[in-house]
Amino acid sequence: MVEPLLIDLKALLVEREDCDAGTVQKLREGLAQGKTQYRTLREVTEALRKKAEGATGAVAKRWQLKLGIASFFLGHLGEAVEALKQAEGALASFYLGRALLEKQDLDEALKAFERAEKDGYTASQVQLQRAGILRM
Repeated sequence: MVEPLLIDLKALLVEREDCDAGTVQKLREGLAQGKTQYRTLREVTEALRKKAEGATGAVAKRWQLKLGIASFFLGHLGEAVEALKQAEGALASFYLGRALLEKQDLDEALKAFERAEKDGYTASQVQLQRAGILRM
């Protein structure tokens, strides 16, 4: 039996310039491949942190977005929130909302989800998150 090829998380997050919903989906698929991928993501997160520290302007915001999403998937919610607050765009706002929700900061999570929807994130996804918060 042939082992499926592991998704290269370093190539996905460090070597590729863009980061969008497709990137996040590939990250999820990669993490579903097993525990070794989480170890790889921790190493990638260190590389992202260094890149973010050495960058400025729009480039820094892009590294912060990637760092925030990687930190979110590792469960490092405080670090995710800090990074995503420095990023911009619908994806950053959505994952900021998710991280704040996990930290039980419901008011700030609602604000982040509202920003995400205003910035163009998929309305149905945002509405599901908001409905979950309101149920709490």
